[in-house]
Amino acid sequence: MRRICLVLVMCCLGCIPAASDSAHTSLTDTLWLRAADSADDGIRASDTEDSLRLRFGAANVIQAWLYEAEGDSVKGTTIFPDDSTRRIEVRWSDVEGRRHPARAEIAEGQSRWVVYPNVSAGTRLAAIERLNGRPFDMSGFEWDYAGAVINWRDGHLDSLWGTRASGQKSVWVQFAVDEPADPALTSKVIGDHEYSSASPPMRTLNPRIRQISVTPR
Repeated sequence: MRRICLVLVMCCLGCIPAASDSAHTSLTDTLWLRAADSADDGIRASDTEDSLRLRFGAANVIQAWLYEAEGDSVKGTTIFPDDSTRRIEVRWSDVEGRRHPARAEIAEGQSRWVVYPNVSAGTRLAAIERLNGRPFDMSGFEWDYAGAVINWRDGHLDSLWGTRASGQKSVWVQFAVDEPADPALTSKVIGDHEYSSASPPMRTLNPRIRQISVTPR
């Protein structure tokens, strides 16, 4: 009997997602933006604004103009607009019909939304590099697409998060450095250029994820 119990305990422990450097994310509070099983995803490709109201409550789903890069904005939907721990912004493929989400996005803060395996806003570069199993390429800081992952270099996250038919990633991640940051370091990794996560300035800065954008499936 003791042998059977030990096997069961070990199996259960193996089901727990890998830990990250985002200490604020408690597994008991997890809301899956993208889960291991697509049936558990918080936002789905078949959703409409009405289905989101049914799932999250009508008072928690509002129409809003959402900021885009380079000063643009688009009609979208915000879920839990007054709760930073659960806030999601939804961009639609059918903007006028508010159907078929093109992107579901969380931004920096104490977000409870998580992308499998336990990655959220605040997760550090070092943790993401470990999950990927190798360094990856990202853009420099201090511009609209600052800290965006450009290429996972055929690492684990390339296959786990996959690509759409268009070639775009299904999970898009953007990093930010802590403030105040050492200007001598940040000056070496700024602008519209590619940098390796393994470069000494990136390793020292160890930026955190500030934004995750997911293509619902």
